[in-house]
Amino acid sequence: MRIHNIALFITYILFQGSSSVAQQNVPPGGWEYGKFCPTRDNQHVEVTPGYEVTVYCDTLPLNGIKQVHGVATLKACANVCGDKSCKGAAWDEAQQICWSSTDSYFGGPVKRNGYVWMTWEEKTAPPANCDACESSLKACQSSYKACESSLNEWDSAPAIVSEGFWTTRRLNGQKIITFHGFSLVAPLNSYSVSFDECVNRCSQSTSCHALDYDKNLRACSLANGIDSWGIRPKPNHDSTFFVN
Repeated sequence: MRIHNIALFITYILFQGSSSVAQQNVPPGGWEYGKFCPTRDNQHVEVTPGYEVTVYCDTLPLNGIKQVHGVATLKACANVCGDKSCKGAAWDEAQQICWSSTDSYFGGPVKRNGYVWMTWEEKTAPPANCDACESSLKACQSSYKACESSLNEWDSAPAIVSEGFWTTRRLNGQKIITFHGFSLVAPLNSYSVSFDECVNRCSQSTSCHALDYDKNLRACSLANGIDSWGIRPKPNHDSTFFVN
């Protein structure tokens, strides 16, 4: 019985020793290959904060690679591309060798078992206040659409004049300037006629040089000029002046 127990103890020691030796013989890069492939094939992997690579399992570029010495793990190989001049890095699982390249590849990489091809990507941080940017963009777009709509109205109906604008024309050899949305300040006598009739009445009078027309009341008021009262903004009013 005692001999049997000793035999079991020796077997246990030998098994543990062989298992420990087997674990020590596995290169460090061999364990990391399983972390990247195949579960993260064609995916973005953040190797270190702010530094990402796109992983392509069992893939190697056609040409242009060179060995990077002193790199012992897959993760360390992924970090060799620290700037935009590096197009990518490749990890050889079997030989535990890291390769990198600054060349652009025409035709793309090819399938090679046991290799992990990683392309460098710079991770950009989102704006600090995305909501404010989006709100400003929407306001700008809304203002643009309003201006575009107003412009289309003017293009489609150039004879329609909005408040606050002025137009010119000639009548009986005289130039007429009409300010839309403005009224003569001076108190004047009014006549209930149309705007065209009001203009004709003023043009036939030698003492009339200006008129005020209320579009709501159809009220025509004639004047011999502006004098010191001037004109003022007033909705639904047109002020017309005759220029010799």
